Amino acid sequence: MEAQHAVLGRKARTIELRTRSLQPERDQVLVRVLACGICRGDLIEFTRERAEPAAFGHEPVGQVEACGPWVRGLSEGDWVVGSMDGAFATHALGRQSQLLRVPPDLGETAALAEPLKCVTTVVRAAAPDFGDAVVVVGCGFMGLAAVAALRGGGSPLAIAVDPDGARRHLATELGPPTPSIRRARTW
Repeated sequence: MEAQHAVLGRKARTIELRTRSLQPERDQVLVRVLACGICRGDLIEFTRERAEPAAFGHEPVGQVEACGPWVRGLSEGDWVVGSMDGAFATHALGRQSQLLRVPPDLGETAALAEPLKCVTTVVRAAAPDFGDAVVVVGCGFMGLAAVAALRGGGSPLAIAVDPDGARRHLATELGPPTPSIRRARTW
């Protein structure tokens, strides 16, 4: 199957559209990409020059179109999320072990599954006890989601640090009032 995909060009801030041939082998699944997130890492890579063009996008949601011969438990039409390099494309290949079937009624919002999994992992690792203060540095999507998760989990003091006033304001609206700090001082 012929698929269109975006790659980061050699020059900084360039994206090229290319065609590639995809055929699932062994444990691979061919996924028709319906939505794909762009994370901060993708944006950083977008601003850099590179020796060779590089794949773009890795947080997709889509529907299974074909499966390799070793794939069990996934079928054509299933909705999946997971790790697929170069997923800013019409189609991408992923290994079955790195894909998760999701309910079809989630639709394209399932593309939030991976970023929210990362936030959940961070909040669990922080493991705040009642009375603890947790500092979240950076209030982009992931930081704001972490602040919301901490407050939703009962952390009485989730402190948001970000130089952007609008982001700090958003952090204060995500639950009980907590301080927001423009800059942190390191001793």
